[in-house]
Amino acid sequence: MLTTVSAMASSTESSVLTAVQLMWINLFQDTLAALALATDPPPPSILDKKPDARSAPLISLPMWKMIFGQSIYQLAVTLILHFGGSKILNYHTDHELLQLQTLVFNAYVWMNIFNMYKYVWSTPPPSKIRPEVGFCQLTSIPTVTVGSITKSTS
Repeated sequence: MLTTVSAMASSTESSVLTAVQLMWINLFQDTLAALALATDPPPPSILDKKPDARSAPLISLPMWKMIFGQSIYQLAVTLILHFGGSKILNYHTDHELLQLQTLVFNAYVWMNIFNMYKYVWSTPPPSKIRPEVGFCQLTSIPTVTVGSITKSTS
């Protein structure tokens, strides 16, 4: 949605994120989600839980609220930075405008990273397992990589 809105609103019809940045974001989000699902062992108490009804929704109302809230927040911040960042930060030269594109990408990635941390620390960890340690190690890889991606696109 972000790339579509930014491309349609731009006078040059260019997206706020480049193809390399979009591929990196996709790899980053898909890989961490897959690793989280594959490495977290189920707690023994899962066997005590009754099965959900067939009519139970896959995504609950609080989940929808979180999805829409985070999406609107990220979309607003990214579009404000993309379209108003040059005025807000007083950027005018070509080099500064490239830095602004890097700032937009970094802001988007960091919002996603903090969103993941919010989820990890808002859920109670299973006994004798510290998921935040593995999670910190997993997110350190994309955090370090952000610098190399943005440096290559600048």
